[in-house]
Amino acid sequence: MFQSLLLDSTGRFCLSGSSDSMIRLWDLGQQRCVHSYAVHTDSVWALASTPTFSHVYSGGRDLSLYLTDLTTRESLLLCQGEHPILQLALDDDSIWVATTDSLVNRWPAEGRNPQKIIQRGAVWGLLKHCGCR
Repeated sequence: MFQSLLLDSTGRFCLSGSSDSMIRLWDLGQQRCVHSYAVHTDSVWALASTPTFSHVYSGGRDLSLYLTDLTTRESLLLCQGEHPILQLALDDDSIWVATTDSLVNRWPAEGRNPQKIIQRGAVWGLLKHCGCR
């Protein structure tokens, strides 16, 4: 079952997060799934994409925040919190995260250039600032 949907700016592609822990990229013109990303260990409840639709941040029931490069299919665990993630919003230099504990957290992230995060392979600044373990 779909838990989260996200459309690109053209309306041609859609990302879905589902209760089977998968993120899927859909080509709506072809009416088919073009790729599946096995990133999470439980339901994916929230998605946020870069403006170019090249990277997606995802979170959900497994308490984890991931960044996935949709082209290379490489994923990086950014943070593991104490509560499931309900919503994500991306701005220039931050990722806003709403969890089941009714709080909204703002964590530093390179929203406009997430490739830097993946190239580093670790996000020490994010981990330090968000209090995640």
